Amino acid sequence: MFKILLADDEKTIRAGIKKIILTNVKEDISILEARNGEEAFTICTSEFPDLLITDIRMPGTDGVALMEKISALAKKPYMIVLSGYDDFSYAKAAITSGALAYVLKPVDREEFISAVNKGIQLAKESRKKMNESLMQEIANNSDSNPLSFPREQFPGGLYCIAINGHKARETLNRITGSSPCFFLSENSICRFFIIPCEALEKITSSDELSNMYTGISPLYSAPEAQSNLKKIKTQAQEALLSCYFPQKHCGIFKFSDEQAGENFGDIEANWEKCISFVELHDFESVLKCIKSLFDFSGMEDGQKSARLLYLYEKILEGLFRRYLSISQNDAYLHSKEVMIERLFRSASVEEWKSFVTDYVIYLAAIFNKQNGGTPFVTKAIEYMEKNFTNPDISMATVSNYVSANYTWFSEKFKEQTGSSFNEYLKKLRINKAKELLELGIYKVYEVSQKCGYRDSKHFIKSFHATTGLKPSEWAQLKSN
Repeated sequence: MFKILLADDEKTIRAGIKKIILTNVKEDISILEARNGEEAFTICTSEFPDLLITDIRMPGTDGVALMEKISALAKKPYMIVLSGYDDFSYAKAAITSGALAYVLKPVDREEFISAVNKGIQLAKESRKKMNESLMQEIANNSDSNPLSFPREQFPGGLYCIAINGHKARETLNRITGSSPCFFLSENSICRFFIIPCEALEKITSSDELSNMYTGISPLYSAPEAQSNLKKIKTQAQEALLSCYFPQKHCGIFKFSDEQAGENFGDIEANWEKCISFVELHDFESVLKCIKSLFDFSGMEDGQKSARLLYLYEKILEGLFRRYLSISQNDAYLHSKEVMIERLFRSASVEEWKSFVTDYVIYLAAIFNKQNGGTPFVTKAIEYMEKNFTNPDISMATVSNYVSANYTWFSEKFKEQTGSSFNEYLKKLRINKAKELLELGIYKVYEVSQKCGYRDSKHFIKSFHATTGLKPSEWAQLKSN
């Protein structure tokens, strides 16, 4: 609803203007009235009208003085000036104060309604921008944001939609029309929007999205959405990626319940192995890890799209950012990076997988060229991955196992893995601890023992130093 404030000292004039507005304006509006400038200013600071229609000549604070006072407010209405005096000085004062129209009395009905509709449209756009900024701020700081979601915009609930396509925003605005859609954020795959529930039918029945990919989250109430924005964005994006399972062309895809609740601990474990083998330039093992990472067998289609999204985000975070200094100086890696990041340019998951494979194999070749071969480090990594749960494992035992000098082993291990022996061992144990904690069936001391820690206090301290959370906090976070 839009609020319009009429300020005029003549009651009959206010009644006439009010009748013209209610008869000719189609928007949902409420009309407030003020008899003079003082009353109008008080209403502007308490009711915050969207549009002020004021007479120039009023007793006390006249229209010019009123507009000057209002122009200093942080939240001010759009203004239309009415005057019975065709005087340039009044028009100039109105323009200086930011009035959007200067209408002479007796008013021309068509000219006046045009000015009112313009004011409402500007107020609508301003409100939308404000709400978009608010939602974006909540999305960026959802864990501890005191701001309130604009619930009045979504009395029947809302959806989050993810769109991949050219001019997504313009197309969506055109389709939804009077039902506002709010831009939330964007990434390399899509743009995210929040829409009221009544706009969904317009979207699903429109042919304008036929050349785009669109994913739609489940329906949420505004309070639910405020505390779950990250979750519903993920759901919309998972729905979007379901176009690959089975392979489809453009269209609209809705989130299904079978896409929820998937555990990706195997991706985490295989990913760490893959990175280790890349840095150790073990090409055969890298290919085996890639095969495991892209293993979608035995999954429902919805689970496959959830896995693909998790894997995509893991590659962007754990591969591109990790080796940024290398890819920036290598044209081939940079070109592959672009192809991987723009997922929807791949005709299939298999084609996208080939880009990822090319990237990591080429990267492994760079490490091979830089460092030369030290096969005992690869053998040591394999031994550590099998035995890190043993609390007695140490650099001495591992260097003896691979028959390498202790000092030489330490130097080459850090050179090729980028971590000291103890750091690498700690990473293996903490990653395993994360997997066990996420299962929600083990106590902290049991996880500590299963990950090679003799002392649960040492485990808790180490886990907190690595993740910023205590083990119990991590388990609770992952269970939500």
